[in-house]
Amino acid sequence: HAILGLLFSVVVTAVITGAIKDAVGRPRPDFFWRCFPDGKEVYDKWGDVVCHGDKNVVREGHKSFPSGHTSLSFAGLGFLSLYLSGKIQVFDCRGHVAKLCLVLLPLLLASLVAISRVDDYWHHWQ
Repeated sequence: HAILGLLFSVVVTAVITGAIKDAVGRPRPDFFWRCFPDGKEVYDKWGDVVCHGDKNVVREGHKSFPSGHTSLSFAGLGFLSLYLSGKIQVFDCRGHVAKLCLVLLPLLLASLVAISRVDDYWHHWQ
């Protein structure tokens, strides 16, 4: 049951994240360099800026929100955190802080994944 729950959590999250990425399409922080790889703007005869980067790279540059790595890591590691919480009975009124720390560790790892995506300049901090 745990494996099915984990797979369901990750698959549903992947579908929802992909749909939102296609619907919202917020540019990545490095979008300028995707659109203008040589750093020079190109204008057409009407004075509009023409993006001359590789089409696949530019298309991927419009998929900043939400982060797929972050959402999948929170889906998988969040499920693991809840699973551990139930298995080791964290909230059994005995007050073992070590159990709570063990349950919060997967959420800390998922948070580090989210921070790394911003630090790598692939996503905005918002």
